[in-house]
Amino acid sequence: MNNKMQLLVRPTQVGKTFTVLNHIVDEFVEDENIVNILFVDNSLLQSTQLSVRMENFEGFEENSTIILSSKSKVKSGNEIPVHVKTKGIRNIITCSNGTRAKNIDEFLRNWEVFDPLKEYKFNIYLDEADKFLTLFDPYLKNWEALEHVRTIMMVTATPYRILQEFGEIKIMKMEKTYDPNVYHRFKDSLFVEYVMEKNENRNYYELCLNMALEN
Repeated sequence: MNNKMQLLVRPTQVGKTFTVLNHIVDEFVEDENIVNILFVDNSLLQSTQLSVRMENFEGFEENSTIILSSKSKVKSGNEIPVHVKTKGIRNIITCSNGTRAKNIDEFLRNWEVFDPLKEYKFNIYLDEADKFLTLFDPYLKNWEALEHVRTIMMVTATPYRILQEFGEIKIMKMEKTYDPNVYHRFKDSLFVEYVMEKNENRNYYELCLNMALEN
């Protein structure tokens, strides 16, 4: 079992992101030269939301986070080293897609050129890891082998595919995965019929309902 690979398992909507952010803060207290790479769902909106949340989360330094995206200021993995080395960037957020996985892979494999004294270490966080397992599978062994990669944490509510793929894997210890006194599934709700007005957008409400049912 490789100690770099870790698994964080929590049910949907009970604070996986909060747990990850606390973990990042704890790691930063231990070593200020840790750089975090966070892959989120393939949505620029989620990248932006996470960036804002991190900037306002206690323990994060101001202006320590960048988004790697075609729509953001940092558009290429080649631009990351200067931000880490000279601008104090410690958190890199990007979408889970083929282009960004390749960007990060190239960045990590070439990092030693920019850090000959080996001052920096990297933690990689893969949100919804089970959903994107096929995407990341070609890179994980290479990232594990890199000396400057400290931890690869896979975050998910449904770990079955990951456990099938990796067998033994270190699971992040928590006091409890959720509080049964406050956790409430959507399908356990009391449904009340709602009569729509003529000018309301029915498609929007149906979309929201379907998304909620999936969780």
